Amino acid sequence: MSLEDYEPVAARLDRWLNQCGAREVTGRVITELLHRTDDVAVFKCELWEDNVLVAVGHAEDYRSGRGPTSTNWFEVAETSAVGRALANAGLAGSNPDRRPSREEMQKATVGSRRPQEPRNEPIRTVAPQNSGRRSQPTEKMAGFYRKLCEERGCDVDPAALEDFDLCRSEIDRLKGGSPA
Repeated sequence: MSLEDYEPVAARLDRWLNQCGAREVTGRVITELLHRTDDVAVFKCELWEDNVLVAVGHAEDYRSGRGPTSTNWFEVAETSAVGRALANAGLAGSNPDRRPSREEMQKATVGSRRPQEPRNEPIRTVAPQNSGRRSQPTEKMAGFYRKLCEERGCDVDPAALEDFDLCRSEIDRLKGGSPA
């Protein structure tokens, strides 16, 4: 595996903005910090064309003792969220096997992510609908929702684990401090 085989997020972003300009639409990138501790950051990125949401991406990263996340792990998490949103919008490069960005592959090669606990739940793969929106939340999003519910002492709504928009609104509500 060579990092040169993977496209940087900056190149994908430039390509998308040029495509927006060619179609005479205004492209906007909006990032939001969903969760932060001393060692973890979770970002959400939305891509908008005029007033239409075309894609969403999420990324989580951990502070590590080496590699790109030893000093700028917070920025790497935000850049990764932008890269995931661009990939979800169809800007994953010319080779579908190279969906990850160069930055994501660099993190993988230096082992910046902490090991994941084995999960008993099945992994769900959701194909984007025509609007670029997901019908179900990502596993990270669902996990973050469960964690917020646990921290706030409220029950997990099973419907929120099946509906992207409901999960997102529940996360926003819980982040605002509302318990139930």
